[in-house]
Amino acid sequence: MILEKEISGRQESILEHSLQPFFEDIKAFDSIKSLKRSSVYQSCEYEIQKVINGVEYRNHLEGNEDPDRLRVVAWNVERGANLSGIIHLLLEDPVLRDADVLLLTETDVGMGRSGNKNIPREIADAVNMNYCFANSFLVLGKGDEGEQKHDLQNTLSMHGVAILTRHRIHGYRAIQLPEIRNPFEGLEKSLGQRRGLICRFLFGGRLFDFATVHLDVKASPQQRALQLEALCKGLKQDGVAGSLIGGDLNTHTYNMRDKLALMKSFFYKLFFLGVKEVVANYMMPDRFFEKEVFSVFRKYGFDISRFNNMQDGTIFYDLKSESLDIKTREWLPGFLYRYIHHILEPWNGKVPLRLDWMAGRGLKAVDLPRVINMPIWNGARISDHYPIVVDLDLQRA
Repeated sequence: MILEKEISGRQESILEHSLQPFFEDIKAFDSIKSLKRSSVYQSCEYEIQKVINGVEYRNHLEGNEDPDRLRVVAWNVERGANLSGIIHLLLEDPVLRDADVLLLTETDVGMGRSGNKNIPREIADAVNMNYCFANSFLVLGKGDEGEQKHDLQNTLSMHGVAILTRHRIHGYRAIQLPEIRNPFEGLEKSLGQRRGLICRFLFGGRLFDFATVHLDVKASPQQRALQLEALCKGLKQDGVAGSLIGGDLNTHTYNMRDKLALMKSFFYKLFFLGVKEVVANYMMPDRFFEKEVFSVFRKYGFDISRFNNMQDGTIFYDLKSESLDIKTREWLPGFLYRYIHHILEPWNGKVPLRLDWMAGRGLKAVDLPRVINMPIWNGARISDHYPIVVDLDLQRA
């Protein structure tokens, strides 16, 4: 399913609902099939569909319609849980404060784990930008394995991706991605399906598309490739001067379709490559273990080499992270958990990975793309991912 809309002039559309009183009743069902047969679902179906297919936007700023250059940032903001830190960095960092377009993944709206705030709207207010938020899920629980300690009940319970900009948004397309696993199963019980978001801009009389996407972490590289292809198919080429994709592709080099697949892929790599090469390939997922994902970019004419800093990781696998430790214990048997701690001792239990990427078509990147190393803000990390930055020369697109 593709949701598509042209936006003319100063417009705003707020995504709201009154489903909260029904969350516990919906969550009590053991399958989507049994839920859809119930009177509970039949009474809420219209509103559920409105939410899981919902897009919220605000388009009040006109911006510069003829810029020479454009600075684009892609960032997984980790739900927006440290909202004050995110806003501080976007306002104060000498690179990020000049961003024209923000491609944000893992954005919450009305989730207890992030203070029940509308994360894309609050960031947009703070940095004075327009925004568009495409919802993926109505989340019925607290969150994933590392997000169970808070006591705040969800209000709107939405989670998706967003694009923020200093310029006018001329339209959007929200692309439904192939479903890898049933979101109604597991700890983070949800209704809905992942979406990629495309926003259209008009610069110098020419059309440009900017897209953001968050591919599944609990999937195989082949499954992630299918999700990316759905987004690439949704990016039209006719009449468009250039397109840019930025987001969290979860190119961690493992098959995490299930726990058995994860262990098989881990031991396969360890046996044929050894520990040092396994770790080295975290920074080069495009060369072998995630080649299916990057072949999709090539198939649709997208380039990654000029739009990424290949020297720096965008996230660290850090065994000292409490939330990561909880997730690792959940997914790995005890002997393998202890073995990983042992083999990562030479790296002090902390190794870099490249999960976040930009890919361009018909665009000219200038200067060296950057990864922004974030400080701790008020004693807490701002996000588990680092922002990535690319500057575009629109006059040479």
